[in-house]
Amino acid sequence: MEKLICAVQNYEWGKRGAQSVISKLNFVANVEDNKPYAEEQARELHAKDPKNYPDSNHKPELAIAISDFQLLCGFRQCHQILSNVKAHKELLELISEDDLANLASEHTSESEKNKHGLQAIFSTVWKAPQAQIARVIQEIVTRLSKTENPAPVDKLILQLNDQYPGGDVGVLAPFFLNYFTLSPGESVFVGPNEPHAYLFGDCIECMACSDNTIRAGLTPKYKDVDTLLVNIDDVLWNTLHLASLSLLFTKLVVKQVVWQNLDPARFFWLFRPKHDSK
Repeated sequence: MEKLICAVQNYEWGKRGAQSVISKLNFVANVEDNKPYAEEQARELHAKDPKNYPDSNHKPELAIAISDFQLLCGFRQCHQILSNVKAHKELLELISEDDLANLASEHTSESEKNKHGLQAIFSTVWKAPQAQIARVIQEIVTRLSKTENPAPVDKLILQLNDQYPGGDVGVLAPFFLNYFTLSPGESVFVGPNEPHAYLFGDCIECMACSDNTIRAGLTPKYKDVDTLLVNIDDVLWNTLHLASLSLLFTKLVVKQVVWQNLDPARFFWLFRPKHDSK
């Protein structure tokens, strides 16, 4: 075994000060209480915009939970998105009836309409004027804050709005993306171009050798919605047939004193000691 000497990044989404696991692991450094700590398609993106996409590598990821870990990953099934829109009528200010009708098509022969409906809805919402987004979010938050027993996704909307006030379109993401919690030791594989957001908790994140990130919400950094919409085209299409590209798995193989995790695409192989090994 070799000891790793790792760098520490200070991304805005990291936990602050001594609350961060990273700050504790980096024990030789002076921990600043107000500083966030975290470990944060590519040929064309790099060629067109090397400042925001600094390399030409793709970026599959494997996130392993070390505490209860909440995240958004992959598009919900169409019927779930429709249900969320119907339950939150404020969203109809952003979404046309035609797009909803296309999304509602359930027959296999009309799957192309599903695809275009989902693309159109996501594109329309994420490219809506900032003032309109802020107004819709405020209307939803005002109503939900008066609800006695909000659903889990509604609680999350309120939490995200507190964390990213002012009308960040990413606050609406839970209506469109799968929301789930990993238990310690569980992991999720995120394929290239798959929309996702790590929300609460701690994880170890393994990724390909790339620092490319297409951001579209829940961040104070540069947002590139147009590039996101171009690159998630195949993900939208596959989501309709596979329900979700997010593959959740736990400890799959036991080999003596280590657990071996294999992601389905064979991008990553993870080995870790068993707690009871000597």
